[in-house]
Amino acid sequence: MGVAGWKLYNIKITMNQKILLLTVLLAGLFLFGCTPYPNLQIWIFTFPEIPEGPAPFWVYFRAQVGFSGGEIVLCEWDFGDGNRGIGSEVLHIYESPGVYTATLTVTHDSGVKASKSKTVTVDPPALQILEYRHRVESDGVYRQVVLVEGRAKNISSRRLSPASVFVRIFDADGNRVGKAHVRHFDYLDPGEVWPFRVHCDIVGPVDIARVEVIPGQCWYGN
Repeated sequence: MGVAGWKLYNIKITMNQKILLLTVLLAGLFLFGCTPYPNLQIWIFTFPEIPEGPAPFWVYFRAQVGFSGGEIVLCEWDFGDGNRGIGSEVLHIYESPGVYTATLTVTHDSGVKASKSKTVTVDPPALQILEYRHRVESDGVYRQVVLVEGRAKNISSRRLSPASVFVRIFDADGNRVGKAHVRHFDYLDPGEVWPFRVHCDIVGPVDIARVEVIPGQCWYGN
């Protein structure tokens, strides 16, 4: 039977011929700078493993990507709080309580993109600075030591491990001239008071005008 002056024939193709045609097709794709769909698979790992804790909450994000051929050229993070990051491993600090959606978008060298999200829950601050005092020891020329002593309390309903306190030292012009921190690695139970002590070394004679003590990184213990 003819169609528009042409004749149609039944052409049988063997399995070996099919394999050969597929091989030629794939080779052509690579020769012309094209790659097959890379079949991107994404996993997001965090530390702590369950990303939930009191503000300020520190989360380490790590991306793992499975793909076929080529390479990953970009890992972009949207932390859900208005901040972004780049890289397969990033650290982010959530300053305010809330429920955030952290989204990772990876880009393959073929131009294909894929995304994966993870929920981060940030609770109200768990560590309260009850009181602190400081004194300065100096050799008068090269070095000063600011010793800060105080008490912090776990005001949450859960154990903390670790808990930390940050100290920042400022001069009369408002410049930060020193910083230090201390961690409580044992469990800090609800309502427990932690007497802390922090040493901060400062080079040279400095007119210390202000010492700031704030709660730092805290994670929930098991």
